[in-house]
Amino acid sequence: MATEQERKWAQAFEGKSEQAIWALKAPNGLSEEDEARFHELQEAAALATRHRTEREILQELEDSGRKIRGNEEDFGGTIAGPASTTSQKKPLPPLVIPVGPLDTLLEKQIASCSGLIEQIAYYIAHDTTLPDDCINFMERIASLMTSSAGVAQVVGRLRGLEPEETRHRMIVEHATE
Repeated sequence: MATEQERKWAQAFEGKSEQAIWALKAPNGLSEEDEARFHELQEAAALATRHRTEREILQELEDSGRKIRGNEEDFGGTIAGPASTTSQKKPLPPLVIPVGPLDTLLEKQIASCSGLIEQIAYYIAHDTTLPDDCINFMERIASLMTSSAGVAQVVGRLRGLEPEETRHRMIVEHATE
């Protein structure tokens, strides 16, 4: 159950943009536990705001798509070329550089790499992918995994953890006839 203090923090986050939520500083004099809770609520509010904004943008795109399809039917076919749809295009939302605790941003980067690896692995496993393309995809996966491991070490250091060095040894035996 939320405390009175947590309700006040939630009210402070209401109606603000994601950037404005991240710009809010934790009140002075909080215990480590309360400050951690503040940042958890801050992250949850920022994420909820981002999702709400994304849903609104998707709804606008769907509405404009319906409008375009409706115009196609009015003209008795499809609208030809991009020149006829430029007046109906809405500008893309501005590129937003994420803000927040560095370790959280780095964890999000690792999660993004994980998602990309999963997508790339799909193409490798698909039986219609050419072997040469599979090798290229495997190199991309190795690169993403290497960068994710480096980022994970930085996250650990930010949290006061020193990773142990690990080494992998691979032995390849070639069968002789």
